[in-house]
Amino acid sequence: NMEASSDRVAPKDYVAIDIKEDKVETPPAASATEKDK
Repeated sequence: NMEASSDRVAPKDYVAIDIKEDKVETPPAASATEKDK
């Protein structure tokens, strides 16, 4: 059971990293979108 829990935590951590990266790239992207508008 513990191993299964660990396996489930790993993917969640990766998702958190992806979200963090997206948030970091969001400001510049938003600025570009505003300029396009």
